Amino acid sequence: MPLSNSQATFLGFVVESVCYGIYTIVFGTSIAFMTWRRKTKSQTISKVLLFATCLLFLLGTVHFALEFDNAYRTLMINPETRDPLGTETHQLFGADTIFFTTDFVANLVMIYRLGLVWGGNWLIVILPLLLAFGAYSCSISTLALLLTIDPKAPIAPAAIVPLGTAGLSMSLVVNFLVTLLIIARIWYMDRGTGQIFGRTRMMINSVTTMIIETGALFLVAQLCVVILYSLSNPAQAVVVPAALQIYGIAPTLIIVRVGMGMTPEQPTMISQPKMTTLSFRTRTMNTESDDTRNAGSTALELESYKDERSLV
Repeated sequence: MPLSNSQATFLGFVVESVCYGIYTIVFGTSIAFMTWRRKTKSQTISKVLLFATCLLFLLGTVHFALEFDNAYRTLMINPETRDPLGTETHQLFGADTIFFTTDFVANLVMIYRLGLVWGGNWLIVILPLLLAFGAYSCSISTLALLLTIDPKAPIAPAAIVPLGTAGLSMSLVVNFLVTLLIIARIWYMDRGTGQIFGRTRMMINSVTTMIIETGALFLVAQLCVVILYSLSNPAQAVVVPAALQIYGIAPTLIIVRVGMGMTPEQPTMISQPKMTTLSFRTRTMNTESDDTRNAGSTALELESYKDERSLV
């Protein structure tokens, strides 16, 4: 028997409940690393990342609350007189708005990290930033058209599916492009510094793997949403709520993994007396070789701190 819209909406709420529980644990751990642990070690807290992390969790919490309120009102309060669970309501419309906003904010966090990795060269973020704004504009326009065409439609009408698919696809491209640019930058610096610092290659492999894994988690969630939405499949009501929580979990998980020292190459680093922090900055170095003289190169600076690792 094919999945109905009401069944998909209920399953989506159940799956989101599990994902939200996981997100709560991840968020609490990240806040502990960004505030309490870093303050005890007298290290600077990134206010931008702290604000973005809290904002993403707030959006995820509000979305879960709206889904819960919709399910409770439909199933528990006069269910015989209300529309089916999958019918679009004010709560679900608000949840859809928060979904697209969360996707946009998560992309901004990734773009901000891209600028940092590229040594503050913010020109590199122009294209991803334009794509992110374009994706958000298409998505919000889709919601506005939905109100005009069929405010109670359980899934998007066929007339607005192409616009919504374009917005979701552009967001997916942003994630892929930003992840690719970050990895390319780290690989470029590894090529120039791998022979200078003895532990550089191991650390860069660890960081690169972590970024790929986190970006893949984000990418898979986005890809599932794009495919199901473009096909107007009711199963999108199962995937979308879970994807929203993953949009928050993915960037927050980077903070947790780095804070705990759980990179792939160093699974037990949290118990070691000294840890290494990885930071990126651009500086000019004088080098002597047969091919170049006084060439400007980008250095990958590795510094040692006791019992603490800075956030990437």
